[in-house]
Amino acid sequence: MAKNLAMKRLTKDYNKLKNDPIEHCWVLPFEDNFLSWHFMFELQDYPFEKCQVLCVIMFPSQYPMKAPDIKVLTPTGRFEVNRTICMTNTGYHSDSWSPLWSISNIIIGFISSFNETQHGIGHLTDNDISRKLYSGQSSEYNMECYPKIVTDLFSRGISKSVKEDGTSNTSETTTECDVKRRKLASGDSTR
Repeated sequence: MAKNLAMKRLTKDYNKLKNDPIEHCWVLPFEDNFLSWHFMFELQDYPFEKCQVLCVIMFPSQYPMKAPDIKVLTPTGRFEVNRTICMTNTGYHSDSWSPLWSISNIIIGFISSFNETQHGIGHLTDNDISRKLYSGQSSEYNMECYPKIVTDLFSRGISKSVKEDGTSNTSETTTECDVKRRKLASGDSTR
């Protein structure tokens, strides 16, 4: 019964995401498990300029009554790689979790945490020089370590990008990094 509620809610959130995608973010449920999703986003602010962060969000079968967990797969200097992150909207803090949080809210909240200085389980405090270095290597790291996931996110994931003229596009990506990633995904090594 609980899993049915989770699937119903995740389907609703997925459809909502399709209608209102998150800017500079790609989201895709696992093919074989709708309770686990990959999402990848591109940060824009110092020291994370053009940092491409790949993550996995794991929903419990009791979602939305219980909080999901998030793991970061890309080194950033902000969070440990492949470790469940302690935040108010994850399973570490069931007392502050609200079933009203949608997938969009969870992801947007997580993205905003990159600019915070809070610490907890899975948090890192690398200096800005290290974070900038990680940012510059993030796209290549993701393509090298997770080529299928990245390719699937770019080809089938829900995304929204902002063009230089300020308009948005939900069907194709348009940023400079997106073009580079498409070339990497297609095997074109020229950049």
